[in-house]
Amino acid sequence: TLDEKLVKAVVDRDQQIIADPAILNLFNQSSVDTQLNDRDAQIRADPAILDLVSKARIEITTAKIAALASKWHLLANALPITDPVTRFASTQIVLYYLNDAYYAYSPNADTQLAIAQSGILAITTVPAGVGLWIKK
Repeated sequence: TLDEKLVKAVVDRDQQIIADPAILNLFNQSSVDTQLNDRDAQIRADPAILDLVSKARIEITTAKIAALASKWHLLANALPITDPVTRFASTQIVLYYLNDAYYAYSPNADTQLAIAQSGILAITTVPAGVGLWIKK
């Protein structure tokens, strides 16, 4: 009958589409996942393709601090700093404010004493996301 032929044609077409979604310019989930993973890898390899900057490029490194001019600087800190003694060795003083408290570090012993006597907390680590005032 005509109805049976139509049902068979629809079933056959459904099977063709499921087997090869591209015949209707469709993607199956595996293809979508592959494309997303490929694009993710491209962006991670070169964030600039989307006008992004990787955290590694904006890390406050010892070399970047050493290269700063002798004046005050306000730097964004994208990654935690766990080695302030090493990282800030070339500075006069480093300050940040977080949760209603000031934190400071200086490699100079007299400045360290002044920090401690002022009630400002000593920097032992720097969390990601704070702004650092650095005086060279």
